[in-house]
Amino acid sequence: MTYPIDLSIKPDVSAHFDAGTNTISYIVKDPAPIIYDIANRRQRPGF
Repeated sequence: MTYPIDLSIKPDVSAHFDAGTNTISYIVKDPAPIIYDIANRRQRPGF
């Protein structure tokens, strides 16, 4: 099964600096909806 690829959707990325450990962590959020099909126990894109 193939799904359409929409390259216009960009992830939401935010950087967080921790001065105590001198590290940068990145949080990445996928804005595309995901539909979880309970009956088939599978995930699929929601577009």
